Amino acid sequence: AVWQRAKTGGGWRLFYSRRIAPSLWTRPSEVGDSTRMAFTPAFAIDKPSNKRYVVYRASYAPSDEIVVAQDSAGTWLRTRITTNGTQDLSPTIAVDANGKVHLAWIGQDTSNAWKIYYATNLSGTWNAHLLMGSDLGPFGSGASPFIAVTSSGVAHIFYRGGDYTLYHIHHAQNSSPGGASWTYEIVTTPNANDFTAQSVITTDGTLHLLASGNDGFGFPPHAYYLKKPLSGSWSAPELTNTTVSGNGFSLYIDQYGKAHVAVNEVSGNIITGNLYYASNRTGN
Repeated sequence: AVWQRAKTGGGWRLFYSRRIAPSLWTRPSEVGDSTRMAFTPAFAIDKPSNKRYVVYRASYAPSDEIVVAQDSAGTWLRTRITTNGTQDLSPTIAVDANGKVHLAWIGQDTSNAWKIYYATNLSGTWNAHLLMGSDLGPFGSGASPFIAVTSSGVAHIFYRGGDYTLYHIHHAQNSSPGGASWTYEIVTTPNANDFTAQSVITTDGTLHLLASGNDGFGFPPHAYYLKKPLSGSWSAPELTNTTVSGNGFSLYIDQYGKAHVAVNEVSGNIITGNLYYASNRTGN
């Protein structure tokens, strides 16, 4: 588990703990540099080696930068990924079958336009580049990217793309592991606008997607599930929260290929605090 804790005087610090059943949770260890404010952690684990990684946004005046940390026997070793002096936001992380780490986040290009950035340590050192074709619009700081990778390390990044009132989930895929050549597509649902997405790639190469949005301010939000085989098209969107209004925030695919979804209930525009679980394991 990784979480934010309020820092005395303002700001946040990041902490990590784990529990191996049936033992107790370990004493929390600090992930970030205690002298800097740290925000919005994302967590990934390389299961074969049990290496644990956290990517987060850290305060380096005059801007926030992207940092990735690796747990080494209880000590977190930190690597600063960006040093550009412009805002870098909303990091996301995945680890491929070879134990290589893949990151994506929101940043600004030389014209101050918001773009998606990507970095990996596939070559043994960190290499980063921006996705020239990523279209985030003038309010791109809220694009909320999510990264998933194939076993070989091909990255798939899903994010809120387009302009205000025309938001949809955009999908970018690089042509080879760590490659800088990207293809783009727009994935639509019955929602007028989609804002967030989560994805899982199963070992057969199938893309599984959970996309959430609504039909306008104050309208009930809906979470739709879609999948796309390695060679094929996206399936028809399936409404996951048929009995409750809410946004999907977590997707898991089990060993039988069934989807499991967690939903935040929303009443009007307010998150109620109620969590719902849904699955298509019975066929609907």
